[in-house]
Amino acid sequence: MTFRMSAESQTLPCSRSLADIRAEQSDHLDRLRSRLSDVNMKDLVPLLVARQVLRSHEMGAVYSKVR
Repeated sequence: MTFRMSAESQTLPCSRSLADIRAEQSDHLDRLRSRLSDVNMKDLVPLLVARQVLRSHEMGAVYSKVR
């Protein structure tokens, strides 16, 4: 079975090159760095601890169901 595509039809997107992906990741990291430079780390600690506690509790619930 073959598929023919006319000139007017939309072409399928190609996978991006590794260089393009790395450039996009670098751009995202630069934006993240600029946002985090204004954040006080002492403000983040309670949030991160709470997130870890929730994950631990959720995983504990999952493990208790498995047993």
